[in-house]
Amino acid sequence: MKITLKRTLAMGLMAIMFALTFFPANVAFAAPKKMSLEDFYYYLPDGSDWSFMEVEDEGPRMELLGEDCKTKRGIKVGDKASKVTSKYGKTTKKKVSNKDSFTKFMSYYSEYYEKDTSKWKYYLEYTYKKGTKNSRTLRFYLNAKNKVVDVLYIHRINYFKLNKKSIDIDLKFVAPKGKKITTKKIGGKKVQILPNGTKIKYNNKKVPKDSWGYNYGLMFDIKQINNKGKEIGKLDYPITIGFIKNNSVFDELLEREMNSVSAKDGAYKGDLDMNKLGKYKYFKMTIYDNDWEDGFDKPVTRYFKY
Repeated sequence: MKITLKRTLAMGLMAIMFALTFFPANVAFAAPKKMSLEDFYYYLPDGSDWSFMEVEDEGPRMELLGEDCKTKRGIKVGDKASKVTSKYGKTTKKKVSNKDSFTKFMSYYSEYYEKDTSKWKYYLEYTYKKGTKNSRTLRFYLNAKNKVVDVLYIHRINYFKLNKKSIDIDLKFVAPKGKKITTKKIGGKKVQILPNGTKIKYNNKKVPKDSWGYNYGLMFDIKQINNKGKEIGKLDYPITIGFIKNNSVFDELLEREMNSVSAKDGAYKGDLDMNKLGKYKYFKMTIYDNDWEDGFDKPVTRYFKY
């Protein structure tokens, strides 16, 4: 069929009229809203929302979005980076590097937050009240395929900086009278073999104060590891040094505070029984800094066995 110039012009005019009818010239597509306090709420799996960091004068905090939760703008773990930018706006995709102080902090404190950071390759960042003492940051960490693997809500991100020094409180184990502590290499680790009744001691003057002014500025995380490297015992949560009384019997604390768990899925099996420890590799105790005023000292790890 021969199409004339006149007919072509008529068809083009009709297309323009159609576009104007359905997309009026005075209507613009909405750009993503600016960050607000609402963005530091997120949706729980049941659809209810949960607030995060509303208090203006709180110390630095960090919280990870649960895998079955969504941000206030509907982003969840597994979404593509393009969906994030469509909801929050364009921002520079940055490569994960220890040159970033927060990422360096997490490289040392990832176990404390029970987070595997090995998949973190890039991140997208959005900030509310940037440059103020109450700044709030939302970070979307991406894997190599540009999919969201973690969402972090961070209050006062500049406080999460790692100091050069490691934690040192003169921590030592003291054997009961008539017994002694030996040392053995297990799995490449220096492991102290403790007799029952061993006490734990530390220099209380070296314990930093927490943000409330108490001498609880350290957190202890203890795990029991089997011969395959799996957890078979652990604390529900890291505990402050206030729960570990100076010169107290350490195995009594383990029995009181630790749980026995399944190496397969981490399910709770019961309280730890120091008389029935069975076959295992060692206990791993890591001490973390909880005093944020002057940055965070590097954590230290001790290995022991009964």
